[in-house]
Amino acid sequence: MANYDKIAIVSLTDKYNMLCEEIKDIYEKLQKEKGNITNVGRYNQKNSFFGKCANVVKNRVNRENSYIRILMVQKSNQLLDQTTKAYTQKHFVEEKLMGLRSIIAKVKDMFQTIVKQAPVSRSCSK
Repeated sequence: MANYDKIAIVSLTDKYNMLCEEIKDIYEKLQKEKGNITNVGRYNQKNSFFGKCANVVKNRVNRENSYIRILMVQKSNQLLDQTTKAYTQKHFVEEKLMGLRSIIAKVKDMFQTIVKQAPVSRSCSK
């Protein structure tokens, strides 16, 4: 059996194909022991064991790829949503409210200046 931990970089397809090879070898060995070996075939022959296994592998890898694409799209949509919310929060809440606070502070300062400059009358001081 192959030791997958010692193999540097192996694709998912390669791992499944190695598994097909291992299963085929075990099947051939069992058939030889029984004495009725049949042609299990190799690689891309349609009716061979390995050909059928390779088709199963291909379908499985395609499903895995589709699943990964779905996850990537979902995650990117989630990140886009979070970024949009964060920008909206920062722009409309923080920046606009800070601008409004600055305007209110200027208006307050203006009223304080007017009050200091205006003469105090008896009617206003009551």
